[in-house]
Amino acid sequence: MVIHQPFQVFGAYESGRLVRWGPISSGRKETATPAGSFNRTWRSRKRTSTDNDAWVLEWYFNFINSRGISFHQFDLPGYAASHACVRMLQRDAQWLYGWGDQWKLSEDRRTVDMPGTPVLVIGDFGHGQPAPWTALPALVAPIELPASVVPPTAIAR
Repeated sequence: MVIHQPFQVFGAYESGRLVRWGPISSGRKETATPAGSFNRTWRSRKRTSTDNDAWVLEWYFNFINSRGISFHQFDLPGYAASHACVRMLQRDAQWLYGWGDQWKLSEDRRTVDMPGTPVLVIGDFGHGQPAPWTALPALVAPIELPASVVPPTAIAR
């Protein structure tokens, strides 16, 4: 799964083939969604936010366990506005909830025996900058993935 923060979109891939994509709202400037390589950890059909008891987070799927950062259904204002989570449309969050794998923990639940589905968060929103999708050069340029996460077979194609 790839989260492209400059364009505020996600793409879900199976064996290099895009199977779903859609809009997102990642973290605002003060609580940015960190870029990097992660794995999905655990999911919950519905939970209350630890930041605000009034926020009900449906179709929750965590990917940074130490910080409580997850994918979930919530408002999409058209820009990065969350508290570091990745907000999604309900239909996408519900689909994502059932797609991919969560981690498998050891019997004592202290170590990860098998990580969940990989998540790659790239770029940043560029708060205060013009939206990149308003400039033709950005629209025609391919999205560059970090070489450290691109499988050798993908480069050969």
